[in-house]
Amino acid sequence: MLLPPALYSRLAGEPGAAEPLPVERNPAAGEAPFRYAPRPVRFPRDHEFFEDGDVQRHLYLQDMLTQVSETPEKSM
Repeated sequence: MLLPPALYSRLAGEPGAAEPLPVERNPAAGEAPFRYAPRPVRFPRDHEFFEDGDVQRHLYLQDMLTQVSETPEKSM
């Protein structure tokens, strides 16, 4: 897969060493039709938004990722 040179150099360099990549907007698109401001939305575990098993699936995946990212202890 061919990557743009700026992206390739950023991936090859040290983490956090590169400047953020510029975002180019198409001038023909004009101004955005709305102003979006992200904000967190909190739902209790028993909210109808969740389907059966969503919370359990999330907790399972979170546990799996935590186990993968932990450094195993070396015994001497």
